[in-house]
Amino acid sequence: MTVPFMKTGNTVSILAQGKWYQVKPEHPNYDAILEALHGTEDEIVKLIDMESGVREYLNGNMEVVAGTVKYQGEVVDTTLTKRILQFMREGLPFEPLVKFFENLMLNPSYRARQELYDFLEHKNLPITEDGCFLAYKAVNSSYMDKYTGTMNNSVGETVSIDRGKVDDNRDKGCSAGLHCGALDYVRDYGSEDSGDHIMIVKVNPMDAVSV
Repeated sequence: MTVPFMKTGNTVSILAQGKWYQVKPEHPNYDAILEALHGTEDEIVKLIDMESGVREYLNGNMEVVAGTVKYQGEVVDTTLTKRILQFMREGLPFEPLVKFFENLMLNPSYRARQELYDFLEHKNLPITEDGCFLAYKAVNSSYMDKYTGTMNNSVGETVSIDRGKVDDNRDKGCSAGLHCGALDYVRDYGSEDSGDHIMIVKVNPMDAVSV
């Protein structure tokens, strides 16, 4: 079945689900939309209206309205939400950013919600498909933490600490808490001469305290 459409030059006008769409070559899904003209209206609308696709993916927690991101009805305007919209427009995988956003919004710290993604982007630290992030940590030769030597950081271990015991003053970089960061920071902290290991750690953004 072919949906009603008209192609004038490079512009394609399509009637799907009772709504007219005009698609131009700069649309990131332009080629896929042309190929989908023999498909269903649902398939075409998902390719055209990427914002609608995000709403479906988030099950109502987040919506994109008129180029703005809302979470539980409130507008959230941060670097992260701008990147989600940018990835949507460019046809890049935005789902990891969406999951990261949902996890981050569970963080009780307003400052962490505002600053964490900016730090990760600045330091080129990647985000995982389940919405966590990867960073580096230096541990001693026995894979124990360098400060107390009591916390096991071996591969596969989960390390945690009570949030109330973490110093949330960002100006005190080596205070109480579990630390991770960019590779340059960790290399300054760890020492290969003493047999230290540099680990890649996975962190849920809801647990970030001080950025």
